[in-house]
This record gives sequence, structure tokens and C-alpha cells, in this order.
Amino acid sequence: MNDDIGAGVVPKKTKATTTVVKGLDATRFFGMIAVLVITNFVGELFGGVGKYLFMGFSVVVFFILTSKAPSNPTEPFYVGIVRFAMFMCRNKTYYGTHSKQYQEFEEIRENAKNKKAKNGKSKRGKAKE
Repeated sequence: MNDDIGAGVVPKKTKATTTVVKGLDATRFFGMIAVLVITNFVGELFGGVGKYLFMGFSVVVFFILTSKAPSNPTEPFYVGIVRFAMFMCRNKTYYGTHSKQYQEFEEIRENAKNKKAKNGKSKRGKAKE
């Protein structure tokens, strides 16, 4: 039996899309129909041409939100927007350069830098001998 690892690579995520109409998967197709039906009823508030402009605007926004995110093509764009909004609403703690936590951080960083520099010099010295 040939157990060659390079024979095939299985991706971590596999997601098959069912294409209903030219380039539209099932979710976007039925979502577009739902958006058109809902905006048809809500568009009555605008009347006349405003109704059709509202319907067109809603469909465009729907397609933008359901497109693939630029940073992660495996998830829709609206998921990235929700994560960004949650990040912006989260409590953040900022420390100034004179706080105790920052001074401890700087001390640890300096110790690591000095230790790295000392290890690099000792290894080079031993290699030359």
C-alpha cells in the first residue's frame, strides 16, 4: 500500500454551492426573491418611482452583503461587518508609558533582547574555536 502524503491534500473546509440560476447559488437566489417581496410591500411607503429605486437599492445591498469577504473568502461579507462591529463595541484597556504594566512589559522585553544577544555572541564564539 502506498501511503504517500503528497498524493492528495484535503482542504480543512469544503463547501459545495448549489447553483440555481447563472452564477447564483440557492441562498442568494431565494434571498433575492425574499428581498424583492419584502421591499415591494415596504416600497409602497415611497410610492411611484421611489418604490423601484428602493427595491433596486435593497437588492444591490443584499448582493454586497452576501458576497465573499475580501479578508476571508470562506465567509460572507456581513459576517466580517458583524465581527468588526463587535470588536468596536468591546471594552478596550489602554496603558500609558508610565503605568506599572507597561514598565513590566518593557523590562521583560529588554531582558529577552539581552538574553538573545548574549546567546548569539556565545554561539558565534564557540563556532570559531
